[in-house]
Amino acid sequence: MHRQNLENLIKEEKDSILRSHNKSMAVVIVCLFFFLPAFIFPPSVTSAMTIGKEKEIAEEYMKAIKQSGLIIKDPIIAELISNVGNEIVSTLPPQPFKYSFYGFNVGNFNAFATPGANIFVNRGLIAALDNVDELAGIMAHETAHASFRHVAQLVDKSKIVNIATLAGVLAGILVGSKSDGDLGQGLAMGSLAAGQSAMLTYTRGHEREADQKGFDFITQTGFSPTGLLTGLKKIRAADFYGGDSIPDYLKTHPGTMQRIKSLEIMLARYKNNPNKTKPAKKDYNFDMIKYRILGMNKTSKESDIIFSKLLKKDPDNPAYNYGFAMALAKQLDFDKANIYLQKALKVKLFDPLILLEIGNIDLQKGQPLKAVEVFNGIKDDPAVKTSVAYSLARAQIELENFSEAKTNLLSLIDIPLIPFPKAYYYIAKIYSNEKNPSLTHYYLGHYYAQIKDTKNADIHFRRSLETLTDKQKIEKANSLLKELKKKK
Repeated sequence: MHRQNLENLIKEEKDSILRSHNKSMAVVIVCLFFFLPAFIFPPSVTSAMTIGKEKEIAEEYMKAIKQSGLIIKDPIIAELISNVGNEIVSTLPPQPFKYSFYGFNVGNFNAFATPGANIFVNRGLIAALDNVDELAGIMAHETAHASFRHVAQLVDKSKIVNIATLAGVLAGILVGSKSDGDLGQGLAMGSLAAGQSAMLTYTRGHEREADQKGFDFITQTGFSPTGLLTGLKKIRAADFYGGDSIPDYLKTHPGTMQRIKSLEIMLARYKNNPNKTKPAKKDYNFDMIKYRILGMNKTSKESDIIFSKLLKKDPDNPAYNYGFAMALAKQLDFDKANIYLQKALKVKLFDPLILLEIGNIDLQKGQPLKAVEVFNGIKDDPAVKTSVAYSLARAQIELENFSEAKTNLLSLIDIPLIPFPKAYYYIAKIYSNEKNPSLTHYYLGHYYAQIKDTKNADIHFRRSLETLTDKQKIEKANSLLKELKKKK
């Protein structure tokens, strides 16, 4: 009975997520994928769109999506998505594009891919799933769309060759995911009308192909192919709750019921195959990261309701305690957060995610020495290495250990989509302490550019150029000044 009640509670929370998803337009899975040589897939699945053209589209779209500020920069969440995606891609033959995987900070139940093999997973999707196999199944499906270049075929067939027009469609969908669904829908429609009224929607044949190939990908990994089936069933549930309000050409998964039946047949055949071999399954700490997402993104009232129900049914569950601690820390209730972190740690001894937050609370409470002790114990753990470098640097600055702090901060600023923009601010502070005005202004310029304060970014980059001698930094400052001028 206890187990059944807990399952009902989890189902209730997932249903809530699925219903809230439909209050705004779903982020459509608009994909422009890459070419694979004919010897890998039959000629019928190739597209006439060149790789060069797709790279142009990919570059323009990624600029827009980065400027939206919706890419999840939390290294722990990003690492989960990237690791799962890379395990799937490891089963593929050589590809003309490099796959990249990102978290998308939107509560809708969705995943989508963009030109140039950039694949995105909404935080709402992770929060609604039960295990990493379901996440991998949905990501494998998107990867399969990429390998077949399904939307590239659609774009070519509809004669959309204007990159600006296509970027407008994608931008409209992006706006719809971020704010008002009708606004994004209107922008998408307008862009289509401005082009040639193309219907960018997957066919049932596309979906069947992606299911089959995604299933094949999964069977070569440590993930269970059952996750693709159960994940698809959750998509069907999401479509059921009010999905008819979405225009046909923006619907992303046609023929879901028939696809579920087909996958059930594939799964039965797979289970009856005595010769199947798979790599060992890896531990992706899915539950901990799922509840981290819930704790970080729900309001205080929502968090109290969700986690009080969960913990009432299973008070010792480390993921529930950890997620609630994240919510409490966000509310600056550090003492209470620490209580729940300690409860989680009793079950998951030495867990780096839990220890990271314990150290962060020590730091917030003005105890940098305690924080450094915690951080030093987990600084080499790949699950938290990036986050620890930033937190450790902050503690070292508090202790006036500027040399080691600078080393940790400099290790962060070369990461694409830097997860901690304030790292630039702290580096500038260190160079100011070293009486190095050129680098102080240079890094302050970066900091203000990251937080989209173009006026101050412009001022500091210009002041840095008065005394900078490093050629690479001079080129970078001038390049960023040109970008800032365009934004103005």
